[in-house]
Amino acid sequence: MNLHPVKSSQIKEVGYDQVNSTIHILFKYKNKMFLYYPFTLDQYTEFLNSESIGKYFHKNIRKHVVIEDEVKTCHRCEEEYYEELMHPASVDEMWFCNTCNQVLSN
Repeated sequence: MNLHPVKSSQIKEVGYDQVNSTIHILFKYKNKMFLYYPFTLDQYTEFLNSESIGKYFHKNIRKHVVIEDEVKTCHRCEEEYYEELMHPASVDEMWFCNTCNQVLSN
């Protein structure tokens, strides 16, 4: 899942996860990511093509189930990742950066 920059005063980037039917929205304020579901790909496309991303969000997305996702930063390559963009190394909850494979947390 890739995030795409959008023109909005409050929203920085958006993305869509087809497997989980989830819209990912990165807000400019405090660089926080929120995940909203359930949404179809057609609804996500409508959101991207709307006249106003912010107005569409407030009217059609904000009321849906939301999960807040924290940003983690790789100390080696300085890439920022959200937990769902990292991969688990084992059942011990050790996480690795997808870019350089640095251990991020355990």
